[in-house]
Amino acid sequence: MARKKKASHGRKKIAIRRIASEEARHVCFSKRRNGVFTKAADLSTLRGAEVAVIVNSPVGNPYSLGIPGVNQVIDRYSTRSPMPLEPNNPYRASRIGELNAQCMELSRRLDLANARKAEMGARVREAAERNPYAKLVDDIDQGLGSRELKVAEEALRGVRAQGERRLGELMRGGGACSDGCESSEDDGRPVPVRVA
Repeated sequence: MARKKKASHGRKKIAIRRIASEEARHVCFSKRRNGVFTKAADLSTLRGAEVAVIVNSPVGNPYSLGIPGVNQVIDRYSTRSPMPLEPNNPYRASRIGELNAQCMELSRRLDLANARKAEMGARVREAAERNPYAKLVDDIDQGLGSRELKVAEEALRGVRAQGERRLGELMRGGGACSDGCESSEDDGRPVPVRVA
């Protein structure tokens, strides 16, 4: 006979009401107090908020958490005035120091990126000025007419022909090889020589 699997109720919403058992109440208080303090500390750490939590246990023991301090947060809340910057406050001083360091690092990175951008722009302009065909490409991008395109096509064919002639000279061994080539003895074509 197969055993029946118990149906799980899953996560159910718990009604919020006073816990009847005194012992269960103390256990629940301890666990929930730690959870509240953890959340308050996380809020302060993540957002830089000033937090104060004061809790009295069922037997009358007080527990508190304050960042930067319970008294400072309560004084600020009770007077409704912004807390003055205190040079002695280590929390504020360390946070301000961290933010200043981040700001300086980002500023340094931005300066480096701008310098690289300017350098690359200068290199592109210089390369375009040295290349006689760069203007031709710019003109093509701007939309040449059919007559201008034919002139550009003829110019490109001329460049191709020059390249093929030079390649033929190098293949026949007629030109100086700039890569440090030597001609092979069997067919006369240049062969790259590796220099160690």
